[in-house]
Amino acid sequence: MVLSKAEIYSRLHYPSSPMMSNFVERNIQTTSYDLRMGEHYCLPLHSDTGRENVHIGTLNRNQQASFTLLPNTLCYVETKETISMPNDLTAIVSIAFSLIRTGILMASQPPFDPGYKGKIFALLYNLSDREITIALDDHILTIMFATLSTPVIPSDMYKGQYTDMTLGQFCSTGVTNCSFYSSLKEFRENVNEINKIKNKHFDRMTTFITILLTCMTVLIAILVGFVTFITFRNSSNPPLSPPITQSPQPTTSLPPPLEEQNNE
Repeated sequence: MVLSKAEIYSRLHYPSSPMMSNFVERNIQTTSYDLRMGEHYCLPLHSDTGRENVHIGTLNRNQQASFTLLPNTLCYVETKETISMPNDLTAIVSIAFSLIRTGILMASQPPFDPGYKGKIFALLYNLSDREITIALDDHILTIMFATLSTPVIPSDMYKGQYTDMTLGQFCSTGVTNCSFYSSLKEFRENVNEINKIKNKHFDRMTTFITILLTCMTVLIAILVGFVTFITFRNSSNPPLSPPITQSPQPTTSLPPPLEEQNNE
């Protein structure tokens, strides 16, 4: 069952074991909590080898309060809040819709197990063709809590290596660097492949439209020529008018002269 706003508020204010620290009450939503951009971010440099090619940046209000994510680039970010998962809850994180609208997506990650304690890290992709600025305290992620059917026993609680790990530690391991650059390389290859497919289909469409317009032009020219020919022929050979026939005049007999009438 997903926790409601009232239950989230109650869990955040547990005196003994609150499930989140450094939170703000205004970020509690109906069924979730809005996570804010923390003080650190991790960007790759333009190289494929070596730890020195990872840049760990720090944000603060006095100096640098934001960072820029270039087009077709990825980065790791951390949240300002720290979570402490109790034995009867799990949590799922998704990217803020405001970032999705700018063209940023988040790599999928598994839910947080009971017993995890620490900040939340996320791998973000800038799929747009413009630079995106992310500032300290910006809403970047959304976390949703859900209860388990049965609480987890202490021996099954999470005790992995990522508990209380900082972003610098997370991005400084050899495995992380390798996967980081592998993800970046794969991402750029996918983007290039998409661009190739897009250009290929665009060229085909351009050729098809050009041929279609050419055929239409030829047909229009033939039609105009045919209409012109018919019009010219009709104007050169006007139709003959039918001959006029005169109707015969009726004949009438005149009376005999007057002298002939007297002789009689």
